Amino acid sequence: MPPGASSSPLGKDAPLFIAYISLITLALLPIYFGSFQSLRTPASVLKAKRDQKKAKKDKKTADEDDESDGEDEEDEPLATETLTSQDAWLFPLIGSLVLFSMYLVFKFLDRKWVDRVLGAYFAVVGAAAVLKVVVSLYAWSIGPAKWKEARKYKVVVTHRLTEKERKEEEKARREEREKKAKKGESVADVEDPADVPRKRTILLTRLAEAHAGLALFSLLPIIAFYTTRHWLASNSIALCLALNAVSLMGLDSFLTGSIMLGGLFVYDVFWVFGTEVMVSVARNFDAGPIKIIFPKNLPQVAAYYLGAEGKGKTMQAILEVVRGAPKWQMTMLGLGDIVIPGIFIALALRFDQHLHSSSLSPSKLANFRRTDVNFPKPYFTATLTAYVAGLATTMGVMHVFQAAQPALLYLSPACVAAVALQSLKRGEWKEVWRWTDGGEEAEGKEESKKGGDKKKGKKTKAA
Repeated sequence: MPPGASSSPLGKDAPLFIAYISLITLALLPIYFGSFQSLRTPASVLKAKRDQKKAKKDKKTADEDDESDGEDEEDEPLATETLTSQDAWLFPLIGSLVLFSMYLVFKFLDRKWVDRVLGAYFAVVGAAAVLKVVVSLYAWSIGPAKWKEARKYKVVVTHRLTEKERKEEEKARREEREKKAKKGESVADVEDPADVPRKRTILLTRLAEAHAGLALFSLLPIIAFYTTRHWLASNSIALCLALNAVSLMGLDSFLTGSIMLGGLFVYDVFWVFGTEVMVSVARNFDAGPIKIIFPKNLPQVAAYYLGAEGKGKTMQAILEVVRGAPKWQMTMLGLGDIVIPGIFIALALRFDQHLHSSSLSPSKLANFRRTDVNFPKPYFTATLTAYVAGLATTMGVMHVFQAAQPALLYLSPACVAAVALQSLKRGEWKEVWRWTDGGEEAEGKEESKKGGDKKKGKKTKAA
């Protein structure tokens, strides 16, 4: 073997491929776990439980069920921000505005003050994201039963609406209902214009006594990042941010998701190939963890400190790791390339859940829970596989041409094509593109509300 030759079949590029594989693996973590956290109790299940409760004649049993239903937090739907087709059209425009604004800020303002302001913002947001993940891990470690029994304090933050705000909300609801009625669409997902609340809930959560200690623990990666800028601390915060975004942001349909991915496909291509803006912002932005990074020369650094050259330098090696090893050369992947396809993949998993719950018998349906995940996942598997293939293609092209690549150029068509091809293969094309996530749930709520109003009317008559 000639001097300096590598025994690896990949030669000198082996460390770089290790970095690429590591980035893909890290990107999959928030997408996979965030998708399962985004699952909600299907509307058909909620309806089956209501029907089962009505069928029981024993009042005592019904009362016990009411009590247990209130305690069953597993079947409570998660609070999500649902994106509609209108939001999807605006996404690339808003993204372009934010990106170009950041470019101008870095170009013309004092970098020190920009980093301080953005650093403070990301410290707060990052701490909240890490806390949510740490609490979930703690609840999982002690078991659902113990976590449910733990004493919790309900925290509610509300905003009192002015008369003007209530009238504007009432008008908006009425116009939305009229628009949907003209198109022949269901208006069940639009709230009743005559039932505008006087207060709007801004925050609704339950805090356990364990939250205090877990909150302090959650500050450790934040402190580590802002004192050392270590890539491990940065990645831990970035992954928590991505996981929360995938689990809490939702798309209302595959059509909306396709519009969003298509728009951001154009956005990514323009800002990467057409200008220097995106690459410049990505390289200059160091105020917060908005990307995951991995050393592309990790084997060389490790070999130096573990080999003959680094003998007797164990303490120096430890200090290098703690400080972040300035000798390390990094490769990176933006959080947008994880979160944007991630919420589309999460939608595919919720559709798989919808297909499964629709096939259950009434008796099995009533016992189905949000946490029951042992069901076929054809669309989730297809989109997740397409994501890996798209990301691998991005890195392959980047490696061959030695130039930055817009990941969504490959990820957007890969994810949409995966759903389209799977729907054609399974003969579910119409169902896939007509399905609305949460639409049935809204109809269920409307039906439940009507039932409740009838019940109240009967009680009034009896009185």
